[in-house]
Amino acid sequence: MFYLAYGSNMWPRRLEARLGFCRVLGQACVDGYALRFHKSGKDGSGKCDACRTGRDGDRLYGVVYEVSDDQKRALDHIEGIGYWSEQLTVRSAVGRIDAALYRASPDFIDARLRPFCWYKALVLAGATSANLPADYLFQIASVIEHQDTDEIRAREHYALLRVT
Repeated sequence: MFYLAYGSNMWPRRLEARLGFCRVLGQACVDGYALRFHKSGKDGSGKCDACRTGRDGDRLYGVVYEVSDDQKRALDHIEGIGYWSEQLTVRSAVGRIDAALYRASPDFIDARLRPFCWYKALVLAGATSANLPADYLFQIASVIEHQDTDEIRAREHYALLRVT
C-alpha cells in the first residue's frame, strides 16, 4: 500500500525510526488541499495537517512511501487519536496512485498552535530532500515556530536530522 507523508514523516530517517525500512517512491501532490500546522499534538504543539480547502490553487505536496499492512497499522497507532486515515488519488512521478494520508480530526484543530522548532526542521528537511518546489519550501520555512522546553525531547528529534 502507498502512504503520502506531508509532515515530519517526509524525512526518511523519521519514518524509518518509527516503522523500519519503507521504500520511497518520491514526491507527489494532491490538489484542493493545503499544509497547515494546526493539529494539536500530544505535546501541546502544532503538528501538520492535510487541510481540505477545495480551492483549485491549493496544492499539498509530500513523499509517497510503500508500506506493508503491518507498518500501516503501526502508523495508525503512532499517529493516534486526533488523526484519521483517508485514501486519495495523488499525482506522483509514476502517475496517479491511491495513497493513504492522515488528516486532523476537527476536535484537534487549533489555528493558534505553533510547531516546535525541531518538528518544523524535520518537515523542512523532508521537503528539501524530496526536492519539493522552492515556493513550497519557503512556505514551510516561513511558519512561526517556538522552542520546546523539553530539552531531552528536542535533542532526540534533532538527532534524526544528523547524517551519519
